[in-house]
Amino acid sequence: MADDDFGNFPSRDYKTGLLEEQQLREERSTTNWIYVGVDLEKPGRAKIGMTANGLETRERSSRNTDYELLRGFKVKNDVDEDTLRAIENGVKEALDQQFERRVHSSTGKKSEWYNGDPIEIVEVAADYLSAKYGQHMNGYFCSDRDMDVINGWQNDKVLNNQSRKPFSVTDVSNPPVSAECYMPGGCGEDCDCW
Repeated sequence: MADDDFGNFPSRDYKTGLLEEQQLREERSTTNWIYVGVDLEKPGRAKIGMTANGLETRERSSRNTDYELLRGFKVKNDVDEDTLRAIENGVKEALDQQFERRVHSSTGKKSEWYNGDPIEIVEVAADYLSAKYGQHMNGYFCSDRDMDVINGWQNDKVLNNQSRKPFSVTDVSNPPVSAECYMPGGCGEDCDCW
């Protein structure tokens, strides 16, 4: 077969197309989250949880009017609910090593609330999720920064006193991928990465 016989084939292979379709599905997905919430009137504590539905269901379901989500970590949309629950339990076990878990006053059972700086709780959860469940998380490995990045959502109103963005999957790493380059590390307009 001569090289000319390959002229009718598309320039990309089917594996690349499947990966692009999977990435697009993940970007559009609104289900499967591990999240950290806070009570704005009670600083120094945070709640860890999971939802197989959208993040808005977790914030609206609380009877506490001062409760807001702080950070959502996006789990891949094809992860089943049992695995999602196992991920949540693993995060709680990791947090139990560094933070005091609050106990329900009426039942004496452990709650999903922890005493501690909510930002530190987010960091411990992120590190644990990257180390133990990276293959189940929506994200990538950034070789420029030598770090795993888990895509998700963050409450910019609470964290940075900025306007709050709608619940959606984005790169919330610091610094995020540069829009000029679209390459992990965000090397900028003058980059030579293509």
